[in-house]
Amino acid sequence: MICGGTVFGFILPHAANAAHIWTALARRDQTRTWGVRDDFSIDWAESADASGWLYRETVSPPMALWIAGSGHIAQAVAPLAQTLDFDVTVFDDRPELANTTNFS
Repeated sequence: MICGGTVFGFILPHAANAAHIWTALARRDQTRTWGVRDDFSIDWAESADASGWLYRETVSPPMALWIAGSGHIAQAVAPLAQTLDFDVTVFDDRPELANTTNFS
């Protein structure tokens, strides 16, 4: 990588067998931990025991961020927070500022 960082990855030969896990993770309605076992099988990994896992990851619902006022600061912060996976809500009683044109 040009930044000098390192990326690690692996191919999961039976990823399609875990479709129910991917579907549950995509909903992001609750905090769930999934992982890849030593035999490359994919399963829920919600116990504290770390043995037997090549990889474990916890996926959580987005955190809520409420912004009071929809001025220039909110118009800069809201899109940034959305890219950082926050569930953003902006409150303002001024319809000329609190509209989807400023926050899309």
